[in-house]
Amino acid sequence: MKAWIQKHFSPSNILHLCLLAGLLLSACTPLAQPLENASSPPGGSAAPSATPAATLPASELPPVTQSSLETVTFSEFGRTFSLAVDPALAQSVEPMTVEAVPANQEVIYSDTHPAFVQFTFLDYDGGRLAQLPYTSRTPRMMAFPTQDFQEYGPDVPTGFPQQLEGLRGLLETRPDLAERCMQTRPVPGKLALPFLPWLNEAQVFCAKPQYIEFSDGKGIRYVTAFSQGVAPLVDPSIFYTFQGLSEDGEIYFSATFPVLTGIFPLETHPGVAGQQPQNMTLEQLNALNAQSEDLFQPALGQLDALVKSMSVEN
Repeated sequence: MKAWIQKHFSPSNILHLCLLAGLLLSACTPLAQPLENASSPPGGSAAPSATPAATLPASELPPVTQSSLETVTFSEFGRTFSLAVDPALAQSVEPMTVEAVPANQEVIYSDTHPAFVQFTFLDYDGGRLAQLPYTSRTPRMMAFPTQDFQEYGPDVPTGFPQQLEGLRGLLETRPDLAERCMQTRPVPGKLALPFLPWLNEAQVFCAKPQYIEFSDGKGIRYVTAFSQGVAPLVDPSIFYTFQGLSEDGEIYFSATFPVLTGIFPLETHPGVAGQQPQNMTLEQLNALNAQSEDLFQPALGQLDALVKSMSVEN
């Protein structure tokens, strides 16, 4: 075992993982309770944490050069969209137009949306499966014309118009995004940070938020998860999202890419008698925010680089 660890992990990574394991084995507190009220369940312990597959740290990977990137372009809505994709992130990217789904009595609200351009990332991160919170489970980058938003949930906090205005406000005033995320409990029916397309699930948390600018616009990125209940989160349900606007405000960008954190279990474990189910603990949230961005899989910087490569031209 010692030889195996020395072969696959650096000392700094081992120390970091040990610290995270110590956090998860300590007493867990639901987000609705103060940390000082935490107590260990009788005869129980925290679920084992998941460890991302053994890969080289980002600092040891070969540098990504412009010549190694693959540019994918697609024209729609009178615009040409392009992305520069690192082949190490996905084997191929499939662009397409997704037709609008107007509201009607046979479709739930979260399945309705305006038409948009979609870049689907195939064999993303080695083809591993994820539990993303929408019907299409594949990682994707989307581009929505904002002129169509008013028909999709104008009176709903999570609807397209209010999320658009929320993002515009953040980009104009640039408040501290971390303060928005570090709350004791998400408010039902609301989002700590903007997110589209809308979902029939609640946002459990947001972490690692940052402002990002690209050649033709700007936005925010963060790590998050959504849930319909209080089942414990698992690593395959955690994802990176980018929510952004073109410089003219006419295109709204949304990206969803799964990331392994090593902080959550890979699958749900049986509950402990007498223990209330919970999505997430404060210890997990603190560990997530403290973790080096290179220890996520893929590294958050790799996904940031993809977002920054975007362009949209008339």
